[in-house]
Amino acid sequence: MDNSSAFTKLFVIKLFSSLGKTTSIWLTILGLEIDSLLIVFLLFFWISSCFFGLRIICCSFELFSFINISFWSKVCGVQDIKMKKANADNKLENGLYIICTPIGNLEDLSKRVISILNDLDLIICENPKHSVKLLNKLGIKKKLISLHDHNEDFIIKKISARQHNAKIGLISDAGAPLISDPGYNLVNNFIKKKIKITAIPGPSSLITSLQVSGMPLNSFVFYGFIPKNLKKTKELLREFLDFNKTGVFFVSGKNLTSFVKIIKESDPNIEIAL
Repeated sequence: MDNSSAFTKLFVIKLFSSLGKTTSIWLTILGLEIDSLLIVFLLFFWISSCFFGLRIICCSFELFSFINISFWSKVCGVQDIKMKKANADNKLENGLYIICTPIGNLEDLSKRVISILNDLDLIICENPKHSVKLLNKLGIKKKLISLHDHNEDFIIKKISARQHNAKIGLISDAGAPLISDPGYNLVNNFIKKKIKITAIPGPSSLITSLQVSGMPLNSFVFYGFIPKNLKKTKELLREFLDFNKTGVFFVSGKNLTSFVKIIKESDPNIEIAL
């Protein structure tokens, strides 16, 4: 070690010895190579401490951490602690993740959703042929398992061995899962086994339709898809009219005109939003 290098290290230690309680912290500088630029900043910290106290120095480390992150990490460990905490917070736990998917606009997907989709071990979906298109656009490759009304119990048994030790996603073809979609028994199975369930907010045709309807939203009833049987449809409408609340129905395009006609026959003055 040459004389100039030795002088630099001794100068720093001597300079900060006046800080009393912080002396032990700065002694760790002995194991580091310190250039003249860092000395300037160290002088700044020392001067700041004389006027504003030790807290200013701590803040200064964060402000100037871009100069030499590894240096600041070795001196006070602030950067290392932050990075470790961030990594720990972002770690995906085992359990079921209920994830909303876009309704026609891919940009409705949040960064959080994309991150979770990347970290999942497998994804349960309605139609794998549909869902794989979404994942391909995101550059994500995952095992897809089809779920529908007629195989839900079978799927629950199929994944039972992995429920406690895997990150499993539940998505729909579009919008929010479970809203007139299969998954009710699956979710209840996770609840009974006391396995963590997380719902990730996102697009929902139910909520967005209500928001633009201009109708009272303080109280509403969701009926899902209308029955295929005409008699049952009329019975459902009579039940709805007795409630005197905003009602939401899912109707296919081919049945829309006939359904509106039935509503108007039941109550000519009723307000309808399509």
